[in-house]
Amino acid sequence: MDKIRVIQRITTAQQAFDTLQELVIITNPSDVERDAAIQRFEYTKEYNNMPCFYKSGLGQ
Repeated sequence: MDKIRVIQRITTAQQAFDTLQELVIITNPSDVERDAAIQRFEYTKEYNNMPCFYKSGLGQ
């Protein structure tokens, strides 16, 4: 995987994490907000599983 693609994946992972943070700070979430937080957690986790980041040499 080339360096540009790794940087794009890192950027996407950061954006996913930022959307999760928007909901985590809600103290008494409604059912919809809670479900949205769960969904955002799931896709944030998917983007953060990036073994290619370490294989590329950038993770060292």
